[in-house]
Amino acid sequence: MEGNLTLDSEGRPFRMLFLEEVRNQVENRFDMLMKLGVAMKTISKTRITLTNKEITQVLILCYFVQKETKILDAPFIQDDFYMNVMDWGKNNILAVALGQELYLWNPVNEDTHRLLRTENLNDPPSSLSWSHDGKTLAVGLLQSHIQLFDAQTRKLINRLEGHHVGANSWNGHILTSGSGKAILNHDVRVRNSLVSRLKAHMSKVCGLKWSITGNLLASGGDDIVVYIWEASRMNSVQFVYRFTTHVAAVKALAWCPYNFEVLASGGGTNDGCIKLWDTQQGTCINSVNTEAQLSLS
Repeated sequence: MEGNLTLDSEGRPFRMLFLEEVRNQVENRFDMLMKLGVAMKTISKTRITLTNKEITQVLILCYFVQKETKILDAPFIQDDFYMNVMDWGKNNILAVALGQELYLWNPVNEDTHRLLRTENLNDPPSSLSWSHDGKTLAVGLLQSHIQLFDAQTRKLINRLEGHHVGANSWNGHILTSGSGKAILNHDVRVRNSLVSRLKAHMSKVCGLKWSITGNLLASGGDDIVVYIWEASRMNSVQFVYRFTTHVAAVKALAWCPYNFEVLASGGGTNDGCIKLWDTQQGTCINSVNTEAQLSLS
């Protein structure tokens, strides 16, 4: 116990920093912080005034890696806002679609494996999603169907027909996909896998994300609307909330990892805002203008 409290992960003693030393480090890195766009409360020629919490945030940015650790060639990667062509599973395998081909990359041994090549140039992999346990990869094709692959054997184990896939999201054994304006829920354990179909969006569904607790589903569409759905009412068209303050397509969706009731949504080029939602109260907690297109979550 004493070792855990006094030594770091490499067995070296922790280096304790006094507040004044921390403040000096922040001041010495002032130029870099300005380039990073860190918001300071008070900035003058001789002094920076920060709270303890802000000092912590600043130091995280100070020591954040400023250079890539690995560069992977990505020829033919699709430059399409509505596609989701990369996903990193809990098995530490990166799946990436390059045109008609789908590759798996292992960062530990740097092994690369081609998992799939579609025959139709107009039907490339358009949405990739690892299951939560990293055992199954769902590959949605742009104009036809979803293929499910076993991660260990790298074999095709199931096909879900009748899709034009833009987004996928797992909730246990339920795979939810966007197919045009519809949201489809599949129980991948059974042959006739379709268990429910939701239709509320007036245009293409381009973002889907199940909450960490699995009780709520967020969907974003090209109709600039975000819907919140309850897992227990997937057979009903009745949504929990409908958020309409974005002004461009909503693809980027992410649930807070420590406050499971908070959702972040991001809009496209003409919106560029990250909005935080309280899904219990149905209210917008905050909105941040990034002045950029938001497509990943």
